[in-house]
Formats: sequence, C-alpha cells, structure tokens
Amino acid sequence: MISLPATIACCLMSAVIGSALTIAFRCAFTRPVKLGAAGETLSEHEQNEQNQSERRIEHLANSLYELTSHVDLQVGQHCLRVNEITDKLETPGEIGSALVLVAGKMLVNANQRLQTDLEDAKKEIQRQREMMTSCMQESRMDALTAIPNRRAFDYEIIRVFADRRRNGTTFCLLILDIDHFKRINDQYGHMVGDQLLKSFSRCLTSTFRETDFIARFGGEEFIAILPKTPLEDACRAADRIRQVIASGRHRVGDLELQVTASIGVKEVEDHETDAELLQRTDKSLYAAKNGGRNWVYYYQNGSCFRFEPVVTPPPSDGEVATDGELQSADVESGSWEPQTTSAASNPVEKSAEVSYAEI
Repeated sequence: MISLPATIACCLMSAVIGSALTIAFRCAFTRPVKLGAAGETLSEHEQNEQNQSERRIEHLANSLYELTSHVDLQVGQHCLRVNEITDKLETPGEIGSALVLVAGKMLVNANQRLQTDLEDAKKEIQRQREMMTSCMQESRMDALTAIPNRRAFDYEIIRVFADRRRNGTTFCLLILDIDHFKRINDQYGHMVGDQLLKSFSRCLTSTFRETDFIARFGGEEFIAILPKTPLEDACRAADRIRQVIASGRHRVGDLELQVTASIGVKEVEDHETDAELLQRTDKSLYAAKNGGRNWVYYYQNGSCFRFEPVVTPPPSDGEVATDGELQSADVESGSWEPQTTSAASNPVEKSAEVSYAEI
C-alpha cells in the first residue's frame, strides 16, 4: 500500500492545487458590470491591458491544471508499482528472505520516486502561486491612474458590508464625476485627458484619509468608501474635496487645466444591498449634475438634496441659538454639536442647510 506520508502529501497537494485553481478561474472570468452616471466604458488601450492580464491568469490556471494532471499520473503510477510488489509478496509458494528484501527495496524506491515528484510539483506550484498573486494584484489596479479599479471596489464593498453585519458600523459611499470631461478630450485630445485623469487621481489620494478606499469607477468617474462615517460628516468631507478640486490646477505639458467635480453621497441603511446603495448614490450624482454641476448632493429618505454648509459662529456665553442653527452647546469645553435641518422638508428644489462648528 501507499505509505502514510505519501498519502498525506498527495491530499495536501490536491488541496493547494484546488484552491489555486478556484482563485485563478474566479479572478480570470469574473467581469463586473459598470454602473455609473456617465455610462462610459474603458478605453481601448485600458481594455487591452485588462484582457492581457486576464489572459495571463487564464494561462496560469491552465498550467496548474496540467500540473495537477501530471501529479495524478505520478500517483497512479506509484499505486501500480506498489500493487505489483504486493502481488509478488502474495504469490503462493515459498517466499525467501531475499525476495522480501527485494520487494522492500522496490517499495522504498517507489516512495522515494513519488516524494521527488511531489517536491518538484510543490516548487512549481509555489512559483505559479507567486505569479498568480502578482497577476491578481495587477487585475485590481487601474492601469492608467495606478489606483484601485472597479474590480477592487467590488471586493472592497463586499468586505465593508460583511464588517457592517458583524459590528454594525456605518459607512458612506461617494461617487465623483469630472464635469465636462468630454470637452477636454474633444478640445485637447485623449492623451491630455489621460494625463488629467492621472493628475486628478493624485489629487484624490492626497485629499482623502488613509482609511478611505478610492477607486476609478470607469471613464471620468471615481468612487470612494468612507468607513465609520455618518452622512453629515461624509457630506462635509465631500464638499471639502469638491473645493480642493475646484481650486486646484492640473499641469499637462504646457497646459494648465482647471476642472470641477460633481459628487453624490449616500449612507448605507439597514437591509440595503450593495446594488441598491450604488444605485441611490448614483441618483444623487445625477442630481448634482442636473443641479448645475460642481455640487455635492446626498440621498436620504427617497430623495436627493443639495448640501450647502453654513458655518455658524459659536454663541457667546449664556446665549442660546434659535431656529435650529445650534441646538446644543458645551460652553465650558468649547465643543459644538452640529445639527442638520430636516431633509424631508428640503427636496431637490430647495437646499438642505447643514450647520457645523469648528471643534
């Protein structure tokens, strides 16, 4: 029979190969669907880059499959050798010690041969695994902007939803779209547009927090996940980012370009799916576009509202603010609790006034 160490090695090898193949095929053949306000798809160059990465992963998956077949063949041959030895030992008649010794040596040699084959296969799988890890990382990065892509976002949104189910933590989703980007492409060409997207991505990564997740959603759309952030804080952050974008300059060769961005914001709700969250955030982005662009709109209670921050100075000692601008204050500690007017009374036609104070 096959020795116990060889059997265990075969089982472990099969488990490793099976896991690697599962990851490879899932990564190679999962194509997320684009959801966005502008509806743009990847450029031809970017699509070629993605297809090339997927072909590499598919090639690695096929290589692992061939390696699996080779190991199975080697194990099968080993079983045949052991069976031949067993048949000789079970042959009727007188069996001398010399025959037993020969059979024992044959069994040792068969096990050594299988062990060598398994070691070689293990090294090859490790090499293929490292290559596959590299390909998977490449497949989740946007080739143009060097930030995570839509596929990376698909995995991240699953993770944050799972974290919410475990810990009850909230988060907000932001979708950003560069205003009138098509005009830039039409006026200056797609090469300038590509360089602008790179510069815009650097602006985002330097403005968001390190704990936030940012990805290119497709075309000139970007998406961000703000963990442990309620809606009002997310709107303030989005408006700060909008102002940074509007006041910045993007140098592309001899050109100095200035752009604005429209931003949609949505806080996750109980029993809300990732698809519903995306759709509703997308609606708020549409509202920002239709509202004149260069605005932050948020989705709440089935409607979209414009976010217009109103900075309310802290009242003097003993003074109590009225009209809902400042409903609670701690004068001794100097901290002020921001209050938001009711969103239900502020549909898209009106502006939702959000009061906040410096802490």
